[in-house]
Amino acid sequence: MSKQYNHNHVFELDFPENVKSIFFNGRTYSKEEFYEEKENFIKKKARIEL
Repeated sequence: MSKQYNHNHVFELDFPENVKSIFFNGRTYSKEEFYEEKENFIKKKARIEL
């Protein structure tokens, strides 16, 4: 079984150049979807830290 990574690590990085999509934790993300999820994750993380 493949190792599933924590979102913290994935969203610390930017989307790789010249890549159309990435596969992460059983789901394929386009560049737009990745940045949307990253923004939502950062907002949730900020709320939790308050």
